[in-house]
Amino acid sequence: VVAGGGNIASGACSSILGGGINRALGNYSAIVGGFSNCACTEAFIGGGNNNLATGTDSIVVGGQQNTASAVFSAVVGGCGNSAITYGGFVGGGVNNCISGQGTYGSIIAGQSNCVFSNGGFIGSGIINRITGTSQESSIINGSNNLISNTDCSFIGGGVNNCITYGGIVTG
Repeated sequence: VVAGGGNIASGACSSILGGGINRALGNYSAIVGGFSNCACTEAFIGGGNNNLATGTDSIVVGGQQNTASAVFSAVVGGCGNSAITYGGFVGGGVNNCISGQGTYGSIIAGQSNCVFSNGGFIGSGIINRITGTSQESSIINGSNNLISNTDCSFIGGGVNNCITYGGIVTG
């Protein structure tokens, strides 16, 4: 622990550079700063408030109340975002999630978007979902769009679009 107050670095080779009430509990974990963050084994938190990096080799760069809890998962920023599957990535936004079978899923930004399928991608928008066995499917933007149980499908944008048997919606 270099600076700050109430910080605990208890893992072997763990470190905290500053901030307050941060916990680097796992081996080789690091927290740069912020408040009330927690990093476990081989995890990193850059800063922000109330962030968790609990997956091995996971990272939360900043923001608040973000969680990266699977191996190689990452959240760059925003608020209330979670990457809880292997290799899941959330860039930012609010309340976005990579969950379920969403291995290697990605959400760049937006609000309340979720990827539950392998390799799913949501660029932005509000309340977009990729669910079921919809591997490698994408929603670029829009709101309340759904791709469910169909591989390699694409929604470019728009509102209330739904693909359940394969296809492309351009907006």
